[in-house]
Amino acid sequence: MYTCHQIVKITGVLCLLFFLCAYTVHSKTSATANREKEHGFANLPATTAQVVLVVSSGSNAKIYFYEKTNNVWHEYETMRINGFVGENGVSDEKIEGDLKTPLGMYRIGSAFYIGELPQTKLRSFAITDNTYWVDDPKSRFYNRLVEGTTEKDWNSAEHMMSGGINYSNGFVIEYNAECVPGAGSAIFFHVSSKKTTGCVAASAVGVKAYLAKLDINSNPYIIIACENSKIPLSYQ
Repeated sequence: MYTCHQIVKITGVLCLLFFLCAYTVHSKTSATANREKEHGFANLPATTAQVVLVVSSGSNAKIYFYEKTNNVWHEYETMRINGFVGENGVSDEKIEGDLKTPLGMYRIGSAFYIGELPQTKLRSFAITDNTYWVDDPKSRFYNRLVEGTTEKDWNSAEHMMSGGINYSNGFVIEYNAECVPGAGSAIFFHVSSKKTTGCVAASAVGVKAYLAKLDINSNPYIIIACENSKIPLSYQ
């Protein structure tokens, strides 16, 4: 049997634990709300109900997944992962070959894979020995997926099968969708354990988890931001 003194002491400890738990939940909620505000969720298309948020620091990144229900954004905290961006960080003035990841909001395009089709509700394409993504600004196929070389007019293109494990799973980030020559090409979300030449990368497990959640019917977007950036983001 507990004494009155012990009961008071236990009650005090329980109250403290309750306060700490409540504070932790509140802090997480506030942090999530701040991320939404800082990185321009309000500027997304009204039809967008899924967002991959990439917050970079140098060539490292924190990656978050959000879904909107009843007009309220909710973060899937269990899907927070670490990742990477370009070797030279992110930039709102990307050019071809600068080793930077483009800052901004971009539609999430098709998923891609080598071998087994991953679980996803995105459109998808299989990478074959004849799959190329053209990065020659002088080509009429600049920043486009091309299957085969019968109409080849480029001096440079990414042979995607040569990407190996890095391109085992991923999705296209629809940056420079207008294919402006020299503005940057072949920007993907893919598998890697190190900084990239301009893409966003994460572990194979992380990439597969994101593909499994993404749904074309949710008009998903990716937001690529810098940790301390004050640049207002808008979508392309």
